[in-house]
Amino acid sequence: MILVKVGSNHIKEAIRERYGEEEVELVKSGVFMTKKRDDNASAYIYIGRGHAGSFRVPGKKCLHIANTIWDEVEDRFFYPDILYRNDMPEVQVVTRADNPLPTAAIPAPLKLGDTPLLYDAECSYVYQELCKMYKSHEIAIMLIPITNSEDAVNATNGSYYTDDFYKPLFDYIDTLIDVRVNELLAKPNPMIEMGRNLYLNNLIAELKCSETMANQVRQLFKYWIAKNIPFEIAIERLKYQGILPAKSKREGMMILDELKKQLL
Repeated sequence: MILVKVGSNHIKEAIRERYGEEEVELVKSGVFMTKKRDDNASAYIYIGRGHAGSFRVPGKKCLHIANTIWDEVEDRFFYPDILYRNDMPEVQVVTRADNPLPTAAIPAPLKLGDTPLLYDAECSYVYQELCKMYKSHEIAIMLIPITNSEDAVNATNGSYYTDDFYKPLFDYIDTLIDVRVNELLAKPNPMIEMGRNLYLNNLIAELKCSETMANQVRQLFKYWIAKNIPFEIAIERLKYQGILPAKSKREGMMILDELKKQLL
C-alpha cells in the first residue's frame, strides 16, 4: 500500500482512476500526524504546492521531487532519499513561516547553491512527523511549482495538469508497487535467501555503512532484485579495481552514490 497526501482534487481523481483503492490510499490532512504507522504501508508520498520567487524559476510545469529541505526558522536541513530512477526534476525546498507570493523577488539562501528552490510552508513539519513512522527512503516529497499567479489559477482549475505531468508520478508509484509486490510474493529457496543475506551484509560491511546508510543499501538491494538489475557485475568490477572495500565511511558513501548512478 502506497499512502499519498495531496491537496489537489484533480490529482486525487487521476490517482483513483489509475489505481483504485487497493494499491494506493489517499490520506486526509492530519492523518500523517498519527504516531502509529500502518503496517501495510510501504511508502508515503506528500504532494504540495511549491512557490518560486522570480529569482528562481524551475521552468518545467511538472512535479518536482525534493532532495533537500531547509527549515529556515530552525536553520536545519533534512534530506529525503531518492532511491529510485524517475523523470522528475530535483529541487530544494525552503520552509518558512509564510510562503512568498509567486511574483515576489526574495533573495535565495546562498548556502543552498544553484539548485532550483521552491518554498512550502509545511514541508519541513510534514517530513519531520513522517520520520517518526517511516525511514527517509520510504518518504517522497513532491511539489507542484507555482511560479506566477497564472500557475496558481491553472493548478486550481485543472488546466495545469497534462498527461506529461502525471507520467513521472505514475512511473514512480508503479516502481514502489513493483518493489512491494516482489517483496510480498517472492518465495525464494531458503539457501538462495541465505546467500543473498550474506552477500548484502558483506556489501554493507565493505562500504563501512552507518545504520542510515545500511538501510539505503537494503532498500536498493530489494529494488535491484525486483527489477532484475545485474548489480553483482558492477560490485565485482569495483572489487577488481580495488575500490571495494572502502577505506572509510566517507569513501563508502561516495562508492554508494556511484552505484546508485550506475544502477538506478
